[in-house]
Amino acid sequence: MNLVRAEWSRLFARRFTKIMMGGILLVMLIIGLGFAANTNKITEADHAAARAQIAEQQRYFDQMVTECKRAQQAGDTSGKYPPNCEYGDPGFREEYYLRYQFNFKQEVPVLVLVAAGVLALFGFVVGASFVGAEWNSGGMMNLLLWRPRRVPVLAAKLGTMLLGVLAAAAVYLVLWVSMFWAIGQTRGVTDRLTSGFWQSLAPSSRSARTSSSASSGRTTPSGTGCPPTSGPG
Repeated sequence: MNLVRAEWSRLFARRFTKIMMGGILLVMLIIGLGFAANTNKITEADHAAARAQIAEQQRYFDQMVTECKRAQQAGDTSGKYPPNCEYGDPGFREEYYLRYQFNFKQEVPVLVLVAAGVLALFGFVVGASFVGAEWNSGGMMNLLLWRPRRVPVLAAKLGTMLLGVLAAAAVYLVLWVSMFWAIGQTRGVTDRLTSGFWQSLAPSSRSARTSSSASSGRTTPSGTGCPPTSGPG
């Protein structure tokens, strides 16, 4: 337990780990501010303006069809108009004329997957740095040289690394989802959230945490598994 506590303290006391954690927080904040700046709550006035635009476009479309029919009735052969004046569906839908509004229910699952990629990179880089720094300083070799039970030592280092990255990933995910929840509440929409939605979101969150810890796990064994097994003890 003393080794686990020491490794845990060393992991989060390292300057590189602090820089990486601060960098992720900064990236999260920038992304959140970008969403907050570009989303707007849609009001009844927005709907009215959208319907007015649709009515104007519809009048222009009807006028174009009328001109086409008149021209064809007059025997127009210029090829300016389509056969039978079939212009197709104009696609005048109200949602196309509304401002962007952040929808928490629709967008946060994708955003959680984005966080998974960032946290996986975090786990990989921190894991590689955590092991590499100890090898470069010679601390790993000295520890393995004088400790009679090497497998528990390596297991403790790996387990502490994975647990630390997993804990950090869980905190970041809570902050990430909470930030977008606040954006949805203040400048977007968060209604119609059922228990099924949160249950469907849970696998994405687990995937993000697993990706982060797996990335660090792939780097840590490669660093801790290299020392020779011969020697004292």
